[in-house]
Amino acid sequence: MFRHLITSQGLPAEGDEKYTAAGSYTFTVPAGVTSISAVLIGGGGGSSDNFPGTVEAGAGGTLVYATFLVTPGENLAVVVGDGGNGLAYSNSTTQPGGHGGSTTISRGGTLLFRAPGGKGGANSTSQDTVFIHSDALSSASYAGGAGGLGAENREGNGGGGAGGYSGVGGAGGDFQQDSGQDGAGGAGGGGASGTMGGFLNGASGEGAHGGGTAIFGAGANGAGGDERGENGGVGSPQSGVSGGTVGYGGGAPSRAGARYLNPDAGYGGRSGDHGAVRIVYPGQSRYYPSTNLT
Repeated sequence: MFRHLITSQGLPAEGDEKYTAAGSYTFTVPAGVTSISAVLIGGGGGSSDNFPGTVEAGAGGTLVYATFLVTPGENLAVVVGDGGNGLAYSNSTTQPGGHGGSTTISRGGTLLFRAPGGKGGANSTSQDTVFIHSDALSSASYAGGAGGLGAENREGNGGGGAGGYSGVGGAGGDFQQDSGQDGAGGAGGGGASGTMGGFLNGASGEGAHGGGTAIFGAGANGAGGDERGENGGVGSPQSGVSGGTVGYGGGAPSRAGARYLNPDAGYGGRSGDHGAVRIVYPGQSRYYPSTNLT
């Protein structure tokens, strides 16, 4: 009924586009649409390997949402960031995890919005930063949770949860805190740490993935994993849309290793989860964080 009334008055019908795999895309603004609203989630960070020193899981990706003016028929470039790589094990040097890829929307070569990927475990290089164009009618951004940090080889650490709609992602569990933290403001929960197996008997002792955040608007917080090796919960699993409980941007867990038993038997890092974008229209009546999004 409501959709019919909008169309009969010459206003654009409601619609959306979802981009839920890493890659580059083009969104063409539909006829009659003069504003849209979008959520962007950066890729989760990859974890470090387990030698030498401490091991570190990947952080969750940042979430950015914004509403902005557009021109019917124009093309917007959309890039969905991939998860950061977990590099191969080395028995002579630390292999840091890769930063998660940034998720962006651009117009004619001009960047409009950027949601950075999560920090790679033990990675000291610079990450991308949040960018929100000054033309945004409304916007906000919330960072992902930090990956868990653990003493060398003792246990795997939990990945950080992706950022939410009004709060940050939960931090992953580490060797001092087994459980991951809950997400805040609809964010993903942090993954729990793993076991002591790597230190004691050469088992992988893997931590758990950070929870991603769904793209259907503000909802419930993702719970942190509260048992060894338990993944963090998905944040903001809005009902009403098929697949609404799938989250994006969770950080990768790290694994303990067998250095003290055999320096050649360690484990490499894990890769983070990719990000996502959802664009809804018309932006006058449907907009993030929670207005008419299902």
